[in-house]
Amino acid sequence: MIGQIVLTNMDDTGFKATGDAIARIEPGQEATNVTGAYPNQMQAIAVKNNFAYLPNVGASPNGRVAFNVSTQALVHILDTTTNQDTGLTINLHKAVASQPDGPRKLFLANPWAIAFKNHFDEGYVVSAASNVLVKVLNDPTTGALTVQSNPLDGSVLEIPVGRNPRGIVINNADTRAYVMNYISRDVTVLDLTRFPEQVIATLRSTALPAAGSLEELNLVGKELYNTSVGEFTNSIGNMSKDGWQACASCHPFGLSDNVVWIFAAGPRRTISQHVDFTGGTLRALNWSGIFDEEQDFELNIRAYPAARDCCSRRMAPRWKRAPISAAS
Repeated sequence: MIGQIVLTNMDDTGFKATGDAIARIEPGQEATNVTGAYPNQMQAIAVKNNFAYLPNVGASPNGRVAFNVSTQALVHILDTTTNQDTGLTINLHKAVASQPDGPRKLFLANPWAIAFKNHFDEGYVVSAASNVLVKVLNDPTTGALTVQSNPLDGSVLEIPVGRNPRGIVINNADTRAYVMNYISRDVTVLDLTRFPEQVIATLRSTALPAAGSLEELNLVGKELYNTSVGEFTNSIGNMSKDGWQACASCHPFGLSDNVVWIFAAGPRRTISQHVDFTGGTLRALNWSGIFDEEQDFELNIRAYPAARDCCSRRMAPRWKRAPISAAS
C-alpha cells in the first residue's frame, strides 16, 4: 500500500426520517429530519478519465426504522489526480424517488459493479438485488454522474438482466456489454448500439441444479436472500417496498455489514448469520436474546424494507416460483 483515500460521508441522502436517535428527537408524524449515510460494502471500482467510481451500499442507521432511511445506493467519485474524494457522491435511490408519478418505481438496491464505455462518457451501474443496470452519464471535467432517464416517460433508465448480477464488462468497440448473473448462473449480452439497450443473448455459465434437488432448494433460498424484488409471480414489493433492499443489504454473503442499527429495542449491531447455528445450537439472536428463532425477525423485515407479503402465511399457498432458467 502506498497511500489511502478517505471517502466522505453523505450529509443528506435526500430522504427524511420521522425521528433522530442520536439527536434524541422522538419520532413524530411527519418526516422532517435530514438523514445522512456513510459508504459501506464496496465491491468494485472503475476508472474513467481522471476519476474513479466506487458503487457501494450506504449505511444510514440513525433514525426511526423505515424502509427509505436505512440502506442507500451510493456511488462515490474520487479524483485520481489529487487522490481526494470529490464530494460529488450520488444516491441512485434518490434518482428513482424523483422520477415522475406514473411509471413503476424500482429502486437500485445493492449497487455492486460499474463499467464505462471506452469512447463515450457514459456507463452502467449494476444493481445486484434489483436485477437491473442503470445508465449514467459522466462529466469528463468534474467527474459528476447523472442518472439517465427514459425519454418516453421520464423514469430512470433501467435495463433488466439476469438474477443477482454482480459483474459487467464492455468490449473495446462499445457495442456490447456482458453481465455476470450469480444466481441465474448465466451471462447477459447487451446491444449497446440501441436505445434503450437491449438483451440480445443469454449464455449459460454453468448448469442449474436438478429440479426438486436439495441443491435447487439451496439456490432458491440464496436468491430470496439476495433479491430485493422477489422471485415469485407478480412479486415486486414482496421482498421490499419498490425493491428498496434485500437481506444481503445488511448481511452481505450472509455475514455482517458491521453497522449498529437503531431498533425499538435499542442499538443493535448486525449479526453475522453464519454463526447462528454453530455447534448445532441456535445462538441468542439480536444480542439481547429477545428473539429465539429466525422467524421472529419478521416485524423487522416488514418495517425496514417494508416487505409486503414475503413472510405472510396467507400468501404461502399462492406462491408459484418461476423456474430460475426463465429469469433471463
